[in-house]
Amino acid sequence: ERSDSFALEPALPLGAAPRILSTAIHPDDATASLELALEAAPYFDLDPATARATVAEVARATASWRETAKAFGLTNAEASRMASAFEHGDRELAERIEGGL
Repeated sequence: ERSDSFALEPALPLGAAPRILSTAIHPDDATASLELALEAAPYFDLDPATARATVAEVARATASWRETAKAFGLTNAEASRMASAFEHGDRELAERIEGGL
């Protein structure tokens, strides 16, 4: 046993932690979740159809976010740091909602 050495701990699975909102939109859960947002829509006076239409609109507006970032001069590394805001499981749900309208 050497006193000047160290051991690496096993890494936690990357991406396993839930996305958490600093300001919760649901009274019982601060997780960033499209399903929770749709569930909480009535708290914001949004009917389900309006909420789903808004999801579809945002999905369309952010679909080409990487191209937009590049057009504004961001490097690939800079864009990659932002990727988790646009590329996640809820993105797939938003696209399914968009396709269903």
